[in-house]
Amino acid sequence: MLHVKPHIGPTRIYERPRRLRDRVREALFNAFTFCALTLTGQTVSGTPFQGFDNGQSTTTVYFTITPTGSYTTGGDTLDLTQLKDILKSDYPPLQVYLQSQNSAGNSGWWYNYRPGTSLATGKMQIFGSGASGGASHQELANATAYNSTTPSIAADVIVGCAICVRL
Repeated sequence: MLHVKPHIGPTRIYERPRRLRDRVREALFNAFTFCALTLTGQTVSGTPFQGFDNGQSTTTVYFTITPTGSYTTGGDTLDLTQLKDILKSDYPPLQVYLQSQNSAGNSGWWYNYRPGTSLATGKMQIFGSGASGGASHQELANATAYNSTTPSIAADVIVGCAICVRL
């Protein structure tokens, strides 16, 4: 009589990626607090997309920003080091895109990323429209509460995308 042992090799091979995937998911879904800005990973319901995309030499992370408190002239710190496990980079981002993605239409606020010298020192600047047609956009005044603006920046859906070189 022949006795066959269950083969455990492939199970262990497949368990490791699942554990890593779960750790990445957990890190992405946890809210990261950056001064007055909170970031949350974006997902698309019913798809395998989990808020990040790893290319051969870069990683792209998609996130939502929830501002709280008041604005600081020059921009609030957007500390991306909290996403370092997902970005897998020690370098400042190559590009960061920020925009309003409100289902009610454009909020009228312009969000700009001001690069820093590291992942931890970039800033999110906020601009409103100029006083008259053709006027340049004006930066939000210092110490303006996010929930006191019209329309409310605190209620806006601010989305972002950061692209970093992979290690």
